[in-house]
Amino acid sequence: YPGLVNISGTYCFMNSTVQALSSLAYLQPHISAIHAKAETLDIPTPIIDALRDLFHALNDPRSRPSSIRPLELISVLSSAGRANSLFNSREHQDAQELFQLLSECIKSEISAIDKESARDRGLGGLSQEVETKISKSVFDGLTANRRSCVVCGYTEAVMHFPFDNWQLTVPRMASTCLLEDCLSEYTRLEILKDCICRKCSMTATHRRLMQEAKVLSQVENPSASKKRRLKDVKKMAAKVKSALDEGRIEDEIKDVRMEKVISLSTKQAMIARPPPVLVLHLNRSMHFTHYATKNNIRVIFPEVLDLTQYTTSGNLSTIPTSSLSTPPPHPKRSTTPTPEPRDSSSRTIYRLSAVVCHFGQHSFGHYICYRRKPKSSSGKPEEKWRPPRLVIELLDEVKDAEGFEEYIWDDADPSTAAGTGRGWLRVSDDSVTEVGIESVLQEGSGAFMLYYERAVISGIVHAGLAHGGASPYPLSMSMGRDRDMMSLSSMSTSGSPPVVGPRVVRSVDAGRRRSHSAAP
Repeated sequence: YPGLVNISGTYCFMNSTVQALSSLAYLQPHISAIHAKAETLDIPTPIIDALRDLFHALNDPRSRPSSIRPLELISVLSSAGRANSLFNSREHQDAQELFQLLSECIKSEISAIDKESARDRGLGGLSQEVETKISKSVFDGLTANRRSCVVCGYTEAVMHFPFDNWQLTVPRMASTCLLEDCLSEYTRLEILKDCICRKCSMTATHRRLMQEAKVLSQVENPSASKKRRLKDVKKMAAKVKSALDEGRIEDEIKDVRMEKVISLSTKQAMIARPPPVLVLHLNRSMHFTHYATKNNIRVIFPEVLDLTQYTTSGNLSTIPTSSLSTPPPHPKRSTTPTPEPRDSSSRTIYRLSAVVCHFGQHSFGHYICYRRKPKSSSGKPEEKWRPPRLVIELLDEVKDAEGFEEYIWDDADPSTAAGTGRGWLRVSDDSVTEVGIESVLQEGSGAFMLYYERAVISGIVHAGLAHGGASPYPLSMSMGRDRDMMSLSSMSTSGSPPVVGPRVVRSVDAGRRRSHSAAP
């Protein structure tokens, strides 16, 4: 497969990002659909066109090593506003900034197509808007954000904010951490000590007005001005009391000076709508008074990421000291011959598709990309770019490990299984070499951006019941409850044979789903 020429010597940030995007099964048909609709409506989409052509070239196998000069993409991006600073400078650039730029350009061109499509249909076509509108990018998701007062229990309206990538902070004072630790830190219940509570402020305002009214009513022989003031204060107190009783906490009350009460509050954010492609940016920058440096902590990331515990389940809590949402409990193992039906849609599982790594310091270095090797092009395009599909099998043989399960992928290929050293491409500009998943998962110290694609879950079954009482998959690997699974390299030294057959990824619990090839 071809690489990309680093034209200026500093374009590795672009080459690695484009290679990562070219591996995404959700993005390729999405780009083709946008391109086809733009051609139908005669709408210029220079970014989409350049990406489509480049993706096709990068996913087309060659008989000998070759490289592509991405001049067209550089040309259209250089004219895209703030992209000038990325491409017209000889300084070290940021791969995350380029991803952000490409994502915004794609959404901008989608918006132009949707507007033209709506105008082309006219009023008579409004009923068809749902079917014809492209609207969202494959990177678009929503977060749910809640802020609550611990003192009075008031919760502001749960706000939803769009995102196309998640920026995760990595620990400063550690040498190693888990990706799930970073996700937990992002979604944890945070305590705030400097927030103004609207309800506490309104209650304090009502208390102040009632106290003032009491003082004025006790005045003997009040003047006309004091009588007017007492009347006005009672009216204001009644307005505030009415707003409190009716729950109109956020309403502005005319002519009433509100108190500002700072209360102990909590804040939390979770994913409300998981995107088809989850892009995680590991923020390794550490800023000090006069300089910035890079955090080289090793982040252990899995091939299969269960995002269920970081997403809302549909039932949102407004209790300040409780989580915004809790995932549904892990279903108990069935004790009857007929397995109970399982709701596979309640699980949010992603599979790793690409990793962009950075080596060097904060202000200089080199970007490379690990990406999944494209599927064979002998089949139809829709087959080549099918989203990852899996069947989750619960292992009845492991009686004391509740929730232990296997992930079995329908695109599994024994020739690229873990331990074969195949199935992934390591791309450093124009240098492309084939590696295995075990090499990818060992790049925790350089991992900068992680690209995960949401899996389509075909079903959840009992392995023993589904296969006549015995699972056809080997159970020779470690089944402990330790969060880090045994690395493939250590397995090879012990003489254990590599896994053959379908790609099997083992998991211990819903909060930690680790590929057996992840190095500890």
